[in-house]
Amino acid sequence: MKKTLLPLLSLIITFIGLILLLTNCTFLLNDTGQRTRLMSTSGTNIFDENGREFIIKAINTGSGGYDPDAPDLENPVWYSSPYLKMKEDDYKEIAALGFNTVRLCMDYKHFYFDAWTWDNPLPTATTPVSYDPGVNAIHAWNYIRDNIRWAKKYGIKVIPNLHSPPGGYQSTGLGEGFWTGDYIKGEFKGADYFQDLFVKFWVEFASRFANESAILGYGLLNEPVPIITLHASMSQAEILAEVQKAVDRYDALMERTIKAIRRVDPNHIIVVEKILYCWDPDSDSQGYYSPSDSGGLGHIFTVLNFPNILYEYHLYSNFNLQYAAKSIDSPLYYSTAADWLNFKQIIDSRIAWSNANNRPVFLGEYGTTRFTSEMELTLLNGSIIQHDLGGEIFLNDILKYITEKRHNSAYFQWKESLPDGLGLYEQYHWSWKGIPSNTRAIPNTAFIDLFKKYFLNVLR
Repeated sequence: MKKTLLPLLSLIITFIGLILLLTNCTFLLNDTGQRTRLMSTSGTNIFDENGREFIIKAINTGSGGYDPDAPDLENPVWYSSPYLKMKEDDYKEIAALGFNTVRLCMDYKHFYFDAWTWDNPLPTATTPVSYDPGVNAIHAWNYIRDNIRWAKKYGIKVIPNLHSPPGGYQSTGLGEGFWTGDYIKGEFKGADYFQDLFVKFWVEFASRFANESAILGYGLLNEPVPIITLHASMSQAEILAEVQKAVDRYDALMERTIKAIRRVDPNHIIVVEKILYCWDPDSDSQGYYSPSDSGGLGHIFTVLNFPNILYEYHLYSNFNLQYAAKSIDSPLYYSTAADWLNFKQIIDSRIAWSNANNRPVFLGEYGTTRFTSEMELTLLNGSIIQHDLGGEIFLNDILKYITEKRHNSAYFQWKESLPDGLGLYEQYHWSWKGIPSNTRAIPNTAFIDLFKKYFLNVLR
């Protein structure tokens, strides 16, 4: 009897194993020994934990890990501070607007402040700031856990993104220490020091959240700007060779980080971002080179030989819309024919890369300043403006197109601390114009209505 059952039992076990291999979801054992399903990628698609196709409809929480921008990027803002932080009500409303994901921006120095001590003021009697990294880290990790808890309650996924790594915020070219080294307490530390900290951070993060199903994936590094060295006598070919070296350095760091994460978390999606540009800080404006520009390397992404990788790019191609003039006497308008064609062509090029390489892509940031929106906005002079600056047309064009293409995207951003910013809400940590501090006081209702139209009612 036993001999008869053994082959049948073996076939059943093999069949179950094949089912698990073929399904588009990843299984882990959580702390209680129960199975946890995680999201995954296959070809150009993302799948949720139940194996259903998932289109990212995300909102960014802000930049620099300050949730969102702090007025001074050089000084720390504690996660224990109340202003501009995400709260449970934020997640409730985000879900009600049709978003299904939050791209949660983080700053390394909130977790390990001992690694970021230069150019920061020392504590005084009037500014009794504690620089104890242990205390700071407690606030930071608790804040991440709070966001995950709120996200799960309202059916939202989270992409924790390291917006500012050890060595400096990348996007504006201030983070050269990450690539070339910098001084810590008067002692020079090479790039290896900062990049080691970067890898260690992600290993610790992945170790803490390896079984967390609310995390869609780990966003390794926001808008990387590798450093290059140029000379006046360089030919174009020599410049491109230097840019290629920077691309290779970045790719090697991403591969090293992914391997380190996979040792503690073999299953979560990992989000790798396109290089924003390469830069020589000792050069003039000609020192900026984008590997994907016309006449450049034609480099968009390097295909990484790992499963579950999501490739991210950002798109701010029309800065008259992202950063319009502050003066209402000289508004900048949206030209549908020119501006939208440029924007669309870049999206199309990323989709083409995705299809050609059978990899998923993600528009991780796009947006337009509130000054392009026809809405009531209280300005610094106390006046009210209602100008048709075309922001609604521009955002409608984007949302219509990415909806048609079922393209993964994340708007920048949810809350903003500057009157001319990109936030769907303006929020102040000071009292201003009768607006209480720490409130989401001024909604951009025109933009909010567009997201409800497309994300809540069209793209499900």
